[in-house]
Amino acid sequence: MIHHEDWSRGEPRILAQRCPAGHVWYLPRLRCPKCGGEPTSFEPGEAGTVFALTSLHRRTDGTAEVLRIALVDLDDGVRLMTRASDSVEVGSRVAVSVGAIGPHERLLPKCEVLSA
Repeated sequence: MIHHEDWSRGEPRILAQRCPAGHVWYLPRLRCPKCGGEPTSFEPGEAGTVFALTSLHRRTDGTAEVLRIALVDLDDGVRLMTRASDSVEVGSRVAVSVGAIGPHERLLPKCEVLSA
């Protein structure tokens, strides 16, 4: 079991990993998925570009809800999934952060379009 103290454990931050060979990835692993090197954790920068975007339509407690989900390629080479605001489109330059989302105030990665 890997203990990665990030948003998934209640900490308001995103942690990625890199190996000595320079490979980077998101989601904790015991070894580099490309070369098997021992990883170190780091906080990637928040700027990136939206690679893909989708919407999920669901009903909760009789209320319709639309969730926008984006795959974001961070400038540090990490790709991760985030919640997306209505202004986000494929190719948008965005800032990724972690914030409380929804009625239960759950910490999740989210992205907003960067100001020009």
